Amino acid sequence: MRLTHRDRETIRVDEVLLSRAEKIKDDGIIGMDAIHIACAEKAGVVFLTTDDEVIRIMKKHTPDISIRVDNPLRWLMELNHDGE
Repeated sequence: MRLTHRDRETIRVDEVLLSRAEKIKDDGIIGMDAIHIACAEKAGVVFLTTDDEVIRIMKKHTPDISIRVDNPLRWLMELNHDGE
């Protein structure tokens, strides 16, 4: 497994992204977390957080979100398990 590869992409915060963040806020995610999740959606990446409340809320709204939201340790353990 190679975790040292890094991609770099600039996500522009525009009206569409801010509108998506507002919808995420309606699900119960507050502040910058909603913008970060909207950015992760736009980039098509996994959103890793240690905030169990964010994970719980986003798992409850899984049909409404196009990315995975998970704890970094759980994600890494799963990645290691799948790579064996």
